[in-house]
Amino acid sequence: MISIIIPSAGNARQENVDKLLSDIARQKIATEIEICHIQGISPAGKARNRGAEKAKGDILIFIDDDIRLEGSDVIGRLVNPLLSEESIGATFSSLLIPPDSSRFQRRYAKEIPRSEIPVVGTQTDAGAMSTHLCAIRKELFFRIGKFNEDLKRGEDPEFSYRLKQAGYRLVLVAKTYCYHPVPKNIRELIMLHFRNGRCAVFADRNFPQLNIDVNPKGIIYPTRIQTKWYRITRFMSQFLAAVFSGKILLSLSKISYIFGFLYGLIKP
Repeated sequence: MISIIIPSAGNARQENVDKLLSDIARQKIATEIEICHIQGISPAGKARNRGAEKAKGDILIFIDDDIRLEGSDVIGRLVNPLLSEESIGATFSSLLIPPDSSRFQRRYAKEIPRSEIPVVGTQTDAGAMSTHLCAIRKELFFRIGKFNEDLKRGEDPEFSYRLKQAGYRLVLVAKTYCYHPVPKNIRELIMLHFRNGRCAVFADRNFPQLNIDVNPKGIIYPTRIQTKWYRITRFMSQFLAAVFSGKILLSLSKISYIFGFLYGLIKP
């Protein structure tokens, strides 16, 4: 059995969840699928853990509630590498913005790093995985120690780091992708990056050893633990580069992050 875990903090995305369930129903896979829709639990890591604890399947698939699947073989493509190679700890898909994205959203995806994960033609080892749509063997998930429930942000790279340290590979599956929306206006952009800045302070203050640094080039590149001062210096250089290159949305995202970071310092 495959257990698909969909965490939802509230009902705001129920319409998309219904569409996602239709996407799952169209998947062509010769095994039983169980749906575990976990509602009203946050942060995301905790919700995924509660779903995994209830799941009956041998394979766990985590899907965010704002995802749409492309094609009828996405689930099969995620699962097959786990069944054929024991060295693979987890698989995940590429990530694209939806075809009907607005001009603003297309510009956002172009300027903001890691808004999309490009589709690859061959199976590709990665430094970290995205949990927007990923798969892992249930036994390994619990043996590694589940997602860290204390982290409000960054549970994906932290869990990925533990998998890599245990000797397992993280694989971006070839020719497999899902759709994930980005902020649709300035207000949503500011709110998202302000929250990210505030959550970064929380991690630095309470769990500095767990604040894993994802490579700015993308998640397929090596992920390492970097000092706070290294990350601050790199952030400021990226901010100045964004300003001088005229990338308005990237500059605004950095400013929002800074204000969120400062707010987190003043008001934990």
